[in-house]
Amino acid sequence: MTGKLIASSFVVGLVLQGGTAIAKQARTYIDLSVTADGTCLAKIVNETIPITQHDLEARLPALLPKRNANIGLRGEDTPYRCVAVVLSSLRRLKYETIGFDFPPPPLNPDIKIPDPAPQ
Repeated sequence: MTGKLIASSFVVGLVLQGGTAIAKQARTYIDLSVTADGTCLAKIVNETIPITQHDLEARLPALLPKRNANIGLRGEDTPYRCVAVVLSSLRRLKYETIGFDFPPPPLNPDIKIPDPAPQ
């Protein structure tokens, strides 16, 4: 009896959550880059557009129609001025989930990371 109750509760929970408990939504990436002249670009799906508030807000709804998509921003050596415009446009258009996949900055060779204390 208890097993049936637990199974029923699990199924009801999945229905109420839209089944998200089983499968994690795949991330859709926006690849950021900068040209030699300093122009910020965003590659979304298979299209590259300039990173301006006007261009992003005009094109994002067609390129990423699901506002609940799991969106990831990634790029190497991307200045904050580029990231900030994309992030601002995504939030203004009410995209729900935005993540970041940027490599960590290089450490200064003078900085020493202490070894963890033995336990």
